[in-house]
Amino acid sequence: IPNKSASKVEQQETMKHTSLALAVILLGDLVSGESIVRESPRLKRTLGSANGIIQPPRDESVSERDLMGLKFSDLSFWSIYTQNEVGSVPTLSPAPTKPPTKAPTEEPTVAPVSGPTTPAPTGTPSKVPTRNPTTNPSTSPTNRPSRSPTERPSTAPSFAPVTVPTTESPTRTPTQEPTVAPTTKAPTKSPTTSPSALPSSSPTTNPSRAPTKAPTKSPTNSPTKNPTRSPTKAPTKAPTKSPTKSPTKAPTKSPTPAPTAAPFAETVIFGAALGGAADFNDPASYQSCALTRSLEQDGINGQSQAKIIQYYALFTIYCSTNGVPNAVTDQDSRFDNLVTFPQWTSQNGWTENNVDPCNYYGIICFSDQVVLIDLSSNRLTGVFPPEVKLLASDGAFSTGAGGLIALDLSNNEFVFNNFDTSWLSDLGTAMESVDFTVTSFAGNFPRFPTGLFEIIINFTLYDGGLTNANFAGLNNLNYLEISGNSFNQPMPTVLNQLNSLEQIFVEDSAITGGLDFMVGMPLIFQVWMDKNPSFGGTIPSEIGDLNTLASWSITENSFSGTIPTELGKLTNMQRLWMYGNNLTGNVPSEFGTIIKLELLRVEGNAFTGNIPIEVCNLRNDFLSSLSLLGSVCGGAGNPQCTCCDCCDVASCNAL
Repeated sequence: IPNKSASKVEQQETMKHTSLALAVILLGDLVSGESIVRESPRLKRTLGSANGIIQPPRDESVSERDLMGLKFSDLSFWSIYTQNEVGSVPTLSPAPTKPPTKAPTEEPTVAPVSGPTTPAPTGTPSKVPTRNPTTNPSTSPTNRPSRSPTERPSTAPSFAPVTVPTTESPTRTPTQEPTVAPTTKAPTKSPTTSPSALPSSSPTTNPSRAPTKAPTKSPTNSPTKNPTRSPTKAPTKAPTKSPTKSPTKAPTKSPTPAPTAAPFAETVIFGAALGGAADFNDPASYQSCALTRSLEQDGINGQSQAKIIQYYALFTIYCSTNGVPNAVTDQDSRFDNLVTFPQWTSQNGWTENNVDPCNYYGIICFSDQVVLIDLSSNRLTGVFPPEVKLLASDGAFSTGAGGLIALDLSNNEFVFNNFDTSWLSDLGTAMESVDFTVTSFAGNFPRFPTGLFEIIINFTLYDGGLTNANFAGLNNLNYLEISGNSFNQPMPTVLNQLNSLEQIFVEDSAITGGLDFMVGMPLIFQVWMDKNPSFGGTIPSEIGDLNTLASWSITENSFSGTIPTELGKLTNMQRLWMYGNNLTGNVPSEFGTIIKLELLRVEGNAFTGNIPIEVCNLRNDFLSSLSLLGSVCGGAGNPQCTCCDCCDVASCNAL
């Protein structure tokens, strides 16, 4: 918990998790050879703040959505893509910090290309991040490489072809004995002088008659010297043994010029491709682009199979998200009439042919395996590819190319998932962190990898998937932040069975149902679930048994009934926000026993009783730290509070 004088926004800023801090801790342990210690996110936030990673606090009156340039009442699935101020320049960087002064009163009429049909309830948060960036998307793209037609060798094999004779053998018996050597060149060696007659190897007896038929095949080798004498007549019959055969006519087919096997790297990639060789039928596909880029790497055929697949898997990410349009950009008028499509902000190493992929921008390896992909704020577009699962540490798609621990794609508002993130389920048990904040990922949450330590998916187009099946068994999950979505679902009840879960942030996400999922949580430390108008009901008395709970915010929801007196057992509670609901009755006097309480805000409800003196005494007790107290007070008919700092939401926010 931050300094007691900090506002809520200062606390949130100070305690906001950063994936970079996690990466430093995780990879620092890996490189030093130590085991990975899952430190509390509070420690990681402190580390980030000390190193200047966390942004400075802002005015509490500005909500998190406003800080990110997101409009509270922007409810339409695609409405964000037509919301441009008159005269504004199309841009791609994060929106300015000034919040909108007035929410739009109706949804834009632009229909989505495809997507969820369930509408968000009235007053629910926007499901799409506002596309109001500050950087012009007119950076000239680098032409995406196409597959070269010269990859396969076109030269003949290294063995020498057989020499082909230029004339054919005789087809009939000669009418007289030959007197000179044949005019055709012998296949292998010519005689030193032309023989005048048949070789001396013929029979020595005079034949009774001329041969009726010439030998069908001529000898392969000419005599090494002139015969000693020529017979006076032709032999009576052909030699009893056929001479060594030589070709009598030209071969019907020349040797095949192509080798019998493809280059090693290409064979490996074809075998690893999720769709096999069919992935490369289209030369314009991102898979074909990735194949070409892989084969262009220096010495690729001498690399190990794991390294070749590492190149290919990473190039599928590059080829599918660098300067590539998608259904989201097609609906955004800022991308109309662009001369060039926006490219990645940083491409260091990705465009070279002599750089190990472990040295590419955004890639970190350990033991030559990819363990972290951090492409946050790098202007990705297109559709993120499922081939990332080829970098899984284990499972059906593990190839040895990776041992993926963390994947950070945050702040790439135009990268899309084509409504399918099922590949996340196959990233392996070593996965500890995913961050898809401010992307255009849509559809349902998938089944999460069982080893995850943190899930950070804020301000996306996701609208479902909060199911027990997707969260069951995540026994390492410590941190869950899924604000700014449009789920229209209750929280999974299985969360109270996750023994490591300490922190939950679900603000402005159209959560329904009630607080049953919190009952019985063994280690829960902090829960903020604000601005979910359909989230409410009564507060379960069992929450008073959560003796580890120190920070709890359920503001601007629909809770009703009285505050259970059992909440006075929350002896470790330090900050409690309950304003902006429909709570009735009195503030429990039992709150006066919570010595560690630093902040209590219960204004904006329907209380009828005065603030108990026991609570006011916390401000006078030298053992107490209560520095801010807000409640319903003042005015005719309202409860009275002589020790309160403020009596309504607006005035308390101003403090």
